Amino acid sequence: MRKEARSPAAGPASLENRNVGVFYVSSKENFSRLIHIFNGNLSTCYKKQQFKVWLTTYNKQYNMEILFKDKLVRPSLHSAWISGFVDAEGCFYGRVKSCLTSRLRRAPHLTFQVSQK
Repeated sequence: MRKEARSPAAGPASLENRNVGVFYVSSKENFSRLIHIFNGNLSTCYKKQQFKVWLTTYNKQYNMEILFKDKLVRPSLHSAWISGFVDAEGCFYGRVKSCLTSRLRRAPHLTFQVSQK
């Protein structure tokens, strides 16, 4: 089942199922917004290379000359940088485990996990 929502900035966002969302961008202006967000703000070599190819295609398509910014971005826990990974690949979960030292013989076990391929 496919559900669609509208974003005033970029167009429809399609929710293919409960676990996957697809955000469609289809105008030059909105592509430009994405370029300004990501250009110079990526830290992995793989994502930088993907973005560089995408930017080259954009430049050819719209006859632009936007330069690729190959800056070294160092993740910090003192900025919001990590929130992107948490949003995309993060997981908070909890469970109750047996615990012989607890008065109730049970204790909460909380976990936070972030992964990237």
